[in-house]
Amino acid sequence: KMSFALYEPVENGKPEAEVLRSQTWGVRELVEEIPRNKRKGLPAGEYLVAIFTPDKVSDRPLSLVLQLDVKGHCKVTQKDVDDEMRKSLALASALKGQEKPIGPAKTRGASLPDGGYAFAASC
Repeated sequence: KMSFALYEPVENGKPEAEVLRSQTWGVRELVEEIPRNKRKGLPAGEYLVAIFTPDKVSDRPLSLVLQLDVKGHCKVTQKDVDDEMRKSLALASALKGQEKPIGPAKTRGASLPDGGYAFAASC
């Protein structure tokens, strides 16, 4: 099984928001299309695609294909995920959830592809 998520914009190496996420499936090909309401609104910039393997399979070979509606060059780099990046990805995913007040705090949360849950709160 595996899934992926697209995050944008990347500022100082950290993603700010989750744009889309695939389902977690045990299939050879996962295909997702950027939602119509976001297609025109995605600014040029650095994006991050995170691949999730909930069964923690290491060294899984994969190919990532991006089909863009623009001409030009797309630079792709591979990064290892450390604890700081995991926290940033979880926060970006949590912020995609609907805001819910709990007393004086505002909270958001979202399920994660590995079966976990990301939770964010602010006062």
